[in-house]
Amino acid sequence: MDIQLLQEFVNLVETCSFQETADQMHISQSSLTKHVHKMEEELDVSFFDRSTRAVKLNDFSRAFYPYAREAVNAYEKGVVAINDVKRKDNSEIRVAFAPSLGQYDIVETISNFSKQYPEYPLKLMESYQIEHLVNEKRCDFAFMAEKESFDSRMNQLIYKTDHLVVVLNENHPLAKEPYLTLQQIKDENFILHADPMGRMQPETRKFMDVCQAENVEINVMANVTFTSTILKMISKEQGITVLFSYHAQQKETPGTVMIDFHPLVTTNIYCMYQSKRKSKSHQAFLNYIVSKIADEE
Repeated sequence: MDIQLLQEFVNLVETCSFQETADQMHISQSSLTKHVHKMEEELDVSFFDRSTRAVKLNDFSRAFYPYAREAVNAYEKGVVAINDVKRKDNSEIRVAFAPSLGQYDIVETISNFSKQYPEYPLKLMESYQIEHLVNEKRCDFAFMAEKESFDSRMNQLIYKTDHLVVVLNENHPLAKEPYLTLQQIKDENFILHADPMGRMQPETRKFMDVCQAENVEINVMANVTFTSTILKMISKEQGITVLFSYHAQQKETPGTVMIDFHPLVTTNIYCMYQSKRKSKSHQAFLNYIVSKIADEE
């Protein structure tokens, strides 16, 4: 089976969206649909329960996913190993980042560096298993969320700091408040952010930790994968949510307002790098990141 088909399948399981997967894999939706049908015909199963609104996993896709994910991970590691052998000097800069961090301008930062220093070749690696690339020293720099584990021998910079905000309908009685506390919103109906497998996203975990610490039980009316869907529901007065501010700003929806959650609950996005790499190109990239962080302080 073509590895690209497995990569597309894994992405589709993790996004539950043909449109989002097609965009991330840089193919058309019609091509993606044909590829999924090809896999299903080859394995004589149907992987997804399709509707006009969403893609739902079934028993076959859930059973096949971990093995497909493992195969994709192995392939990605193999490609990185081959590229290591191909490298003739240490001028290449290997930068890894997770697709889920798109709202933090990581791609823009890397692109701007490349334009400013075209003499330094960049090798970009987008991966859902970013901590493996870091721990196995398969990258020189990595942009990682706070929740990821990493080799303690790696140096780290705080690239961005984000914080929790409450998003609610503009007509909500609390919409004019300067900030909101848990006590003010604890009786609301919550739409919380979850991944396609139903697991809590980082902002949801942060918020639920606050609820647990204050011994507050909230009413969760829905766990939804896409923030665009969450915000659309809120614009229709279907509840409220708690997100990280960068994520909420990126998908700002008419009819909704964003208010800071107090006390402040923060999260960090880190730039990790290997301390032993001291080539001119690596130092240039490190200096660029440090200067960008300083500019935003």
